[in-house]
Amino acid sequence: MHEVANLYTIQSNTSYSFCGSLTKSINHIFHARLVSPPQTEKLRRKDAEVARALEEKHRLIADLLSMDPAEFDHIADVASARYLRLEKNIST
Repeated sequence: MHEVANLYTIQSNTSYSFCGSLTKSINHIFHARLVSPPQTEKLRRKDAEVARALEEKHRLIADLLSMDPAEFDHIADVASARYLRLEKNIST
């Protein structure tokens, strides 16, 4: 096992226009380092653990509300989509 120590740099230039006449350019520089395979495996396992915990939480809430878990998942999806649309409308 060895750690890959390459550093990648990504530069992005974004321009913002205010009132149609004033323009501000912002340069973004992002740095990323590849992680070692053991770190990636730990992240993958942690992601799976979090997903299982969230599934269990959904089942517990559905049980608490005396609902079928599939019905609860559907209602949660609809509520999330509605919230995201509202959030998008507020931020624009």
